[in-house]
Amino acid sequence: MKKILYIFSFIFLFTIACSSDDSEETPMGENPMEDTNPNNDDDQQNTFSCSTGNILITQDDVIAFGNLGCNFVPSLLIGDLNNTNSNINDISALSSLTDVGVLAIGNTTNLTNLNGLQNITEIDILIIRENTALENINALSSLIEVTGNIQIFDNDNLTNLEGLNSLELVINGLDIANNDGLTSIDGLDSFTQAFGGVRIIDNSNLQNVDGLSNLIHIDEGVAPNSASLPNDDDMVISSNPMLNDLCGITALIEADSDPNTSQGISGMYIVSGNAFNPSENDILNGDCSN
Repeated sequence: MKKILYIFSFIFLFTIACSSDDSEETPMGENPMEDTNPNNDDDQQNTFSCSTGNILITQDDVIAFGNLGCNFVPSLLIGDLNNTNSNINDISALSSLTDVGVLAIGNTTNLTNLNGLQNITEIDILIIRENTALENINALSSLIEVTGNIQIFDNDNLTNLEGLNSLELVINGLDIANNDGLTSIDGLDSFTQAFGGVRIIDNSNLQNVDGLSNLIHIDEGVAPNSASLPNDDDMVISSNPMLNDLCGITALIEADSDPNTSQGISGMYIVSGNAFNPSENDILNGDCSN
């Protein structure tokens, strides 16, 4: 299910990036990827713009796009849609960006950090997927709000979520899955509300959820026009085999049990397949770790 979600998001990003109001229609029968002039030996250069979607596959692409000095871009893919590992190792040239519609960082093998994104304060959709060398996301420390969905999948050297420490609100769900190096989700200290649910699944070395200690409300999301992103209101912590400490969600469970507040979990509490799987009553009684 989760892979379907982020694959759709990448397709959505690709559609935005490749569409343009003034693009010429390709004649029937022609391959738009094929050079119609075999005698043309000129190297084709990618064209980047601050007003359209952009796909950066190589380090040269990053530098060329960075030279534009964009503050806002509707969509930006850093990496490769086709599961071909990108050679990008430095995105510091992107430091002019402050606001991005869809930001996806995926299929990189040499990118160890996100330095260059430190001035971004708002993103609509954030996808960080299959970056095998990525060690930290500290450069996202200015990010306050994600008006869509956050998906962090398959980043095996990412050990925590430090860098999201200013994030207060997610409008359409938080998904953290299949990050084998993740031992904690520390870094979500300011995170108090999640619309669209929270799903923490299949992180093989995750030991605690202390990073959610200030989360007090999970409610139904507000689906975007594409209606492609999760729109539920559940708390799902599942299939994390080393997870034996859920004390970090005590405040959320206490709010959920308080009849005098509208905070808490609007949907279901689903905790299963972890090293320890306390019920809501267990957590209320202080039995939140093993």
